[in-house]
Amino acid sequence: MVCQVGIKAANYRCLSHDSYVDCTRLYLFEDSELTDIRDPIDKQTKTEIKDAVAVSKTIILRHKKLILAS
Repeated sequence: MVCQVGIKAANYRCLSHDSYVDCTRLYLFEDSELTDIRDPIDKQTKTEIKDAVAVSKTIILRHKKLILAS
């Protein structure tokens, strides 16, 4: 669970229920998917996601560095 970040539906209009961000694996997506920004991730959640990525044992170091530098 250390690589799971809880996010509250109350903070994000795009969610219908409380959810988790899985920080154990990376998923491919198209650049066009980034154009629809419904609810930007707040600073605290972004920090929690980065912390989870930092301890992930399944994300390779090169990708971790890219994520943590963002």
